[in-house]
Amino acid sequence: MFTQTPGVSSVSYRICNAEHAARRVVALAKRATAAGTFGVGGILMDRSGHVLAEAINAVADHGEILDPTAHAERQLVDWLFQAQARGLAIAPRDSVIVSSLDPCAMCAGAILSAGLSCVALAEDSLSGIHVSGQPHRIPPKLWPIAEATFGLFQVRGRLGTAGHVSPVLSEDVPSQLLNEAELCFQRSLERTRGLISGSEDEAANASSNAYEISSENWRNLNAFAGKLPDGVRLPEERVTLEDFSSHQGAALLRDDGCVLINEASAVLLAAEGHEQLSPARSSVLELIRAYVWLRNSAWIQLRLRLPHQRKCSLIKLRAPDVSAKAVMELGAVGSFFESSHLAHRLPAFGFLEVACDPKIDALVATLPPFYTSVAKITIGRVDTVAA
Repeated sequence: MFTQTPGVSSVSYRICNAEHAARRVVALAKRATAAGTFGVGGILMDRSGHVLAEAINAVADHGEILDPTAHAERQLVDWLFQAQARGLAIAPRDSVIVSSLDPCAMCAGAILSAGLSCVALAEDSLSGIHVSGQPHRIPPKLWPIAEATFGLFQVRGRLGTAGHVSPVLSEDVPSQLLNEAELCFQRSLERTRGLISGSEDEAANASSNAYEISSENWRNLNAFAGKLPDGVRLPEERVTLEDFSSHQGAALLRDDGCVLINEASAVLLAAEGHEQLSPARSSVLELIRAYVWLRNSAWIQLRLRLPHQRKCSLIKLRAPDVSAKAVMELGAVGSFFESSHLAHRLPAFGFLEVACDPKIDALVATLPPFYTSVAKITIGRVDTVAA
């Protein structure tokens, strides 16, 4: 039921040159578009061109939202670490993701955290990390490593920047493939983004007040508790932000855990990370996957309407440093909402403890425009007393 890699298939073949790689990821992007999800595809190969896995975006499937974090690149990161656990002898530093589209912040953060490299075909001016051919829509602290590990097949009008990642990808590719990759994504963008974010009326009316934290609702929801993945849990009783000074509240945030709260500051779900299994399995991504499943299941089986994610906030104990993990988690929050955050009383991503570091306040501003102008992510300290 729960898998981090629903869109990944294990394969074994060899990429001959850059055009061969581009044609393959475009074919995968077309398959994703036909499945009713974001039209993005990718492959995982070693630096000599031996392909180990293929992936399509698996955020949605024919009108149903499955996992907002299931972008092709993020799935391939998790697949690699799963394969290593099964005995695959390839190090992340020798692994290259080839994507049909410039990675978003979540995928770029996952790739950087895991130590892989990535080459993209089409640029994405709204959500991609490249600007003017450089991976600079991330905190400047991360630019040197991103410049060494990311590349583009082609920048409009001039040769791309992929040769330093793998000599197999050093040649230019036909513009037709670049256009096809862009078209796949654009054809799928509005539909898939709309599925996740919901209409403005739907999201606005799906108020947290529609979900009363009653004993009956807790009993009903706990029927799903045993089906949640390891490390994800429903609170045993009603817990609000005011309770986070208590033992139970503090336990929900231990080991860099994350909780999702509604507008009434009640905890809906809590998650721990599994970064010992994969750097991309932080508590934020684990929580997002589980909440979407829980919300869908509660409606289908119980006709219980849980709050729309845009009316909720994610809370952790401490604010992140300026790191690849922070980029990944902020990017995942943007993918969770896919439109403006509607719980205006609280930040989209809040923290109980925030160091006096102005870089934290500016962190979102370093990301691609989608996160500031569309998802409108806010971060900041959450006052448990005021809540």
